[in-house]
Amino acid sequence: MRPTFDSKPRCRAFAATLFAALIVAAHSPHALAQGAPKSSTPAAYPQGGSPGGGGMSLDQLSAWERQDMGIAAPRELFSGQFHSPTPNQIPGGQVITTKGLIPLLQQGMQVHVFDVLGGPAMLPNAIPAAWAGQPGNFDDPTQQRLAQMLRQATSGQADAPLVFYCGGPLCWMSYNAAARAIRLGYRNVLWYRGGTEAWQRAGQQLAAAHRQAPGQARAPISQSSETMPPGSARPQGLAPQPQRATNATGVQKFSLMTIFDPGVNNIAAVQVMVPQGWAMNGRVVWLPEYSVASNLELVLRDPKNGMSMQWLPTQSFSFMPNAPMPMKPGTNYMGRVWMQPIGDPARFVQWFYAQTLPHLRDAKFVAGEEFPNQAKFHMAQMTAPGKKHVRTVRMRYEFKARDGQPWEEDVFLTLTSTNNPDLVFWDVFAAHSVRGPKGSLDQFGSVTRAVLNSTQFTPEWLAAHNVVKQLFTQGLKQMMRDSVVMGQKLAEYREHISKMRQQIYEDRIRSMDARNEAFREVLGGVENYKDPFQHQPVYLPAGYKEYWANSKGEYVLSEQTGYNPNVGATTEWRKIERIDPMRR
Repeated sequence: MRPTFDSKPRCRAFAATLFAALIVAAHSPHALAQGAPKSSTPAAYPQGGSPGGGGMSLDQLSAWERQDMGIAAPRELFSGQFHSPTPNQIPGGQVITTKGLIPLLQQGMQVHVFDVLGGPAMLPNAIPAAWAGQPGNFDDPTQQRLAQMLRQATSGQADAPLVFYCGGPLCWMSYNAAARAIRLGYRNVLWYRGGTEAWQRAGQQLAAAHRQAPGQARAPISQSSETMPPGSARPQGLAPQPQRATNATGVQKFSLMTIFDPGVNNIAAVQVMVPQGWAMNGRVVWLPEYSVASNLELVLRDPKNGMSMQWLPTQSFSFMPNAPMPMKPGTNYMGRVWMQPIGDPARFVQWFYAQTLPHLRDAKFVAGEEFPNQAKFHMAQMTAPGKKHVRTVRMRYEFKARDGQPWEEDVFLTLTSTNNPDLVFWDVFAAHSVRGPKGSLDQFGSVTRAVLNSTQFTPEWLAAHNVVKQLFTQGLKQMMRDSVVMGQKLAEYREHISKMRQQIYEDRIRSMDARNEAFREVLGGVENYKDPFQHQPVYLPAGYKEYWANSKGEYVLSEQTGYNPNVGATTEWRKIERIDPMRR
């Protein structure tokens, strides 16, 4: 069993002084400098800022739906990042919660509910209106189209109740649609801010979405609360379903989504490339007791066949062969877990991920693969004195799902160690797993590799993270435990963070060629493109004939020459060109 980490140091003062000096001197944030996702052992995978799951009353859910995220309500249409915190009010309209919406619908009142999300499922009897959330102005074609639609739906009654919703409190599309309706003179506009996430958390069911009319614009993919929590990774009732990496039209779609970190003034922390139709749940968790400082809890899941990607916990460890006094394994000592090094990756998985990946306890180890070039790349980032060892590996396991169907899972991780005669520092980072019905991992390998390599922390967040690590080494752990105080402290460092952000961005661009070369061995079937809107590299699956992007961070890949997503769309799509082939 994985030991429970004890955060209370249990050693004498002279040992504390020695260990503190050595640990501070030797610790290097090389993993985060490369944007390696950090995660902790999650009990569930709620969205950032969302309630923890089952057992929540409607009153508690209402409080969450009305939470103040510190965002002012604009009177004009919102045109920024659509997946970001929203205000808790709307000028000229009302915010309705799940507690208020359920009886309104059950009483059979003539309420018109509009789905502004555009996903595969919607509230029962909702009217598809994903296009109504578009940015622009109140005189544009979208406004005229909505005016016509609402006239038909309400028979011209301006006091008819209108409900607009999308994904949840981090989705602006329904706000725009509701604002458009208010501007058109409708007097009972209700913004269901909680959206599909609150609806499902209340135990309510979604219905299959109606087919959209030809040429109707699609909305960006939004997050969903549908995930696989730890301990339930063996899917129930799911048999392997062979399918293509693209849909029936030969088109593969992705959306670049953002995870915001409320612990650091709600800045954009992580950008995640999400395949169309996949559910995403993620958040940043700060670990003030540990030198690793933070972890990323992130799961992406395909609801069609249960295939998923999970970012795994990371941690820093230390060990002294001849310690001045006995130390309990698993003890948190000055931010590092006291544990004898485990050099065998398979044994490490069985120990450290026993709670995160319990289904692998009885799984069959099929094969392992080393990535020496990637290991050399990581070793070059290590600056502490001592003899260094790095192993970057992939391990494949096979196991039976609860329905008896065969499943497989690839676990990727990097183990590093810096050995000195009297002290060893070792770490696990860049850890993630991909699981699915047997045969799906190889079939969808280019998709999952593209997702992994296009998912990275933002320079702004990395700069803030580095400041927090500096505060940690200065002995400000107690201050960091209080998120409000930590936010104030980070505000004081704003100028410093801004400078660090620019430096991190420049370093990332300069190191891209070296990283591509080092990672070439694991990027088969993936190519590097430059997004003309985001002005940054993005990894996408190879082998398609057409690659397109829009300003919302959405990507379309087509197997057909001449495919043009601009046809019938209200958003501008531009072709993107390959800038650095991953395979020669």
